[in-house]
Order: sequence, then C-alpha cells, then structure tokens
Amino acid sequence: MENLHPIALLAHIISGIATLGVGSLLMILKKGDKLHQKLGMVFFYAMLLVTITSIYLSWFRNIPFLFFIGIFVFYQNYSGYRSIKNKSLEFKWYDGLVLLIALINAIFMIKTLNIILLVFGLISLLIVFTDLKIYYTLYQNKKLAKLTWLSRHIGMMIGAYIGALTAFLVRNIHFFQPSWVIWLAPTFVLIPLMRYFNWKYTVIPQKRK
Repeated sequence: MENLHPIALLAHIISGIATLGVGSLLMILKKGDKLHQKLGMVFFYAMLLVTITSIYLSWFRNIPFLFFIGIFVFYQNYSGYRSIKNKSLEFKWYDGLVLLIALINAIFMIKTLNIILLVFGLISLLIVFTDLKIYYTLYQNKKLAKLTWLSRHIGMMIGAYIGALTAFLVRNIHFFQPSWVIWLAPTFVLIPLMRYFNWKYTVIPQKRK
C-alpha cells in the first residue's frame, strides 16, 4: 500500500489546487447559470478526491487530525451535492450512512479537546442536527420551508470550500502565531458571506413573491 502514497499525495495536491481555484471562481461569479453548474461539478469531484486522498493518507500515516478534517469536509461536499440532485431532500439509506459517520466523527473531534477540532466538531454537530431536523420534518409528512435545498447547498458547499482554503493556508503559512488563528480564520471570515448568499438567494426571492 505504501507504493500508492506518492500517487495519493500527488492527486491530493492537484485536486486541492483545483478546489481552491474553482471554489474561488464560484464565490465571485454569477450563481445558478450553466457556467456555475459546470464549475460546481468540477469543484465537487475535485473536493471528493481531496477528501478521499486525505482520509487515505491520514489513515496509513497515522494522522488523526487530517482524518477527522477529511471526513468533516467530505460530509459537507456530499451533502451540498445531494441538495442539488435531490431538491426534495428525500431521505435515502446512503444519506443516513453519511450522516451517521459525520455524527460519530463530530463526537470524536470534540472529545480530543483540541481547540481547532473542537470548533469544527461543534460546527459539524450543528450541521448534523440541522439535517436530522430536516429528515424528521419530512418523516412527519410536513413541508419544508421553500428553498431549503438551496440554503443547504449554499451552506454545505461554502463549508467545503472553507476546508480547502484552510488546508492551503495552514500548509503554506508557518510564521503566524498562534497557529490556531490560521486554522479558524477562513471559517469566521467566510461564514458571514455564507449568510449573505443565503439571504440573497433564498430569503429575498421569497419576499418578492
């Protein structure tokens, strides 16, 4: 298996650069048109490769930190993609499997008491419970709020982008102290932008009707 490490590392680096570049374009370009959709698919598959290779490398190199983050970002990338492909958010068994893995991962991140994993673990736990609320609402045969799928898509995909940006900054900025600031800065900077996009594309359209 060690012979695969250089290949996995190269794939991780290339796909990481792709997610960072394409993700940045998606943040600034017009949303919802064909270009956005095509770039979005590139981002999804590149991020999928990033998370798979990070989980693989962390497992065989015994890097629990990278393992936890890999699963955390995989969950968001998967859920953001599913929100577009399954706008009704109808529950499938594989959604439940990913949700269970994300829940277990969040618990273990929190248990480490590492400040970075603690923050990301709490965020992951919040996302998991939000998804559980969505599925429970559907289970009760109640209607979700309009554009719930879009709100979920925006939040999850920007969350995945935050993961890619965070990894890039941490990998390339070593002089800044304390180091945890670099880890958490993208989260605190981009979450307000996430809220803005959610307001612009899900709240405002409903008020105009």
